[in-house]
Amino acid sequence: MKYITLPVFTTILLTLLIFPNLQAQESKNNDKATTILDAASSNIQKNKTMKVEFTYIMENKEAKLKESRQGTAFISGEKYRINIAGQVIINDGKTLYTYLPESKEVQINDAAESDNSMSPTSILSSYKKNYRAKFIKEEKAGKSTLMHIDLIPLQGKNFFRIRVVVDNTASMPVSFAIHDKSGSIFTYQIDKLQSNIDIPASMLSFKPSDYPGVEVIDMR
Repeated sequence: MKYITLPVFTTILLTLLIFPNLQAQESKNNDKATTILDAASSNIQKNKTMKVEFTYIMENKEAKLKESRQGTAFISGEKYRINIAGQVIINDGKTLYTYLPESKEVQINDAAESDNSMSPTSILSSYKKNYRAKFIKEEKAGKSTLMHIDLIPLQGKNFFRIRVVVDNTASMPVSFAIHDKSGSIFTYQIDKLQSNIDIPASMLSFKPSDYPGVEVIDMR
């Protein structure tokens, strides 16, 4: 049994949903960052559902480690499904299921109590008051202008910043990187985002009874 411990859920949802909830804090700290985040927020909040294809990169230069994985996230409100590294993670709004098809195992956790399954609701309540935004720089990338903004935690975390990159031309997030205190950098690049797509309800739920022979590991 091998469950990956990537902060996929927190980070993907953070990237897509954090922007409108930083406004009050940002306006005090950095007007330029606020303007950029507000524009990205306006675009993101138009979407009732999203499909996000992303690349996850973990790098630690001191340990000479670097690995990357491709993933896909389907998001509808507080529910989501993420496919990455042969693993399926489903949050139906109440329960978090981590399913390993190859091993025929599913781990079940309470979504509200799982550190790796922060819902949009919990993000709205926690990130609004716990981060400070700081505009870092802008750079040209072809016809686009990329704006780099750091989110600095106001209280102790196991990471010291999240570097968000926004395409200012399209007013959309394109990547972000979590810099943790161990020297590791967890980067998430948004390769493709599809808005308001049809997501069947069955994709955002998991019934162990539909998977004969699956081993259920209930951690609740």
